Amino acid sequence: MPLNLDIRTGVITATIVFALLAVFSLWSGVRAIGSARRIPYFRMRREAMVRGWRLVMLFFLLGGLAYVVNGYAEPIAYSFYPPSATPTFTPSITLSPTISSTPTITRTPTITPTPAVSYTPTITPT
Repeated sequence: MPLNLDIRTGVITATIVFALLAVFSLWSGVRAIGSARRIPYFRMRREAMVRGWRLVMLFFLLGGLAYVVNGYAEPIAYSFYPPSATPTFTPSITLSPTISSTPTITRTPTITPTPAVSYTPTITPT
C-alpha cells in the first residue's frame, strides 16, 4: 500500500521528529548530569558528567538540525523533484442568457365597467 505523502508533509514530520529527539536528549542529559553528582567515584562520576554534557550538546545539534530542515529542506527538495502540474477541471460551456422582450409601459388601472344585463343565478331543473 503506497503512502501518498507530499514534500511539505515529509518536512514537517522530519522537523517534529528532530525536535522531539532534541527534547529527549536534553532531558536525558540533565538527568545524567544530576545523577553523576551523586556517584562517589571520580572516574565514574566524570564519565557520567561527560555523557550528560554530550547529550546536552546533542540537544543543540538536533535543535539546529530541526531549524535547518524546517527552513531549507522544502526548497532543496523541490529543486530535485519539481512539483507536478495539478489537474484542473475542464472548462464547460456557460449558457448565455436568452434575449427577453423589451418591457412595455403598464397601463394605469381603470374602473371596471358594470354590465348592463345582470346574470342572476337561477336553479335549473335537472
